[in-house]
Amino acid sequence: MLTVEANDFVVASAREQRVEHVTVTPDASKALKRGTVLANAGGGKYAALTADNVAKAEVILAEDVEAGSADVVAAVYVSGDFVEEGLTVGKALTADAKLNLKNAGIYLVHGITA
Repeated sequence: MLTVEANDFVVASAREQRVEHVTVTPDASKALKRGTVLANAGGGKYAALTADNVAKAEVILAEDVEAGSADVVAAVYVSGDFVEEGLTVGKALTADAKLNLKNAGIYLVHGITA
């Protein structure tokens, strides 16, 4: 049985929700909020989705990251079940992006209410 807390995107399920720390290149103009889907930017770094990198979606930000120009180390979800509608994506997730997330161990679910 899948459950979710009110106003959250994390789903309690039998799959492990694993968190790791990665280097994130923040947006210089705005903070990145918990639940933001990040794309692999190469060189071991991750960045918010754009039209150019949406197919490289791999992880979900587990904590807020302040706006700025310097890279920061942040916690990200690398596996688990998540409510797609609760995520911050910036761009619509393409079929390639969803497949990348699934291959990484991130499963997106729909229609779950608190």
